[in-house]
Amino acid sequence: MTRPFFARFLEHIAKMHAHQDHSMHFNSNVLIEFQAKGRALVESYVLVLQRYRARYLDCFGAPGFTVQKHGIDDPLYKLPR
Repeated sequence: MTRPFFARFLEHIAKMHAHQDHSMHFNSNVLIEFQAKGRALVESYVLVLQRYRARYLDCFGAPGFTVQKHGIDDPLYKLPR
């Protein structure tokens, strides 16, 4: 792979993470099978936790605990976080 490929890849990743507050990757169950000198097949699982800037505002009330969705122009959005 060429250096321009990696530059484009990192540029893409930077754009994908621009609006993330947090990103963690957990690798587990790593299996390494050595096939020959200098060559191995590796299998692993990854759990990714990412947090984006988002906010949910819901209002619950009786009877029946109905859920009311609120738009961004709603006064509830002016409440402190």
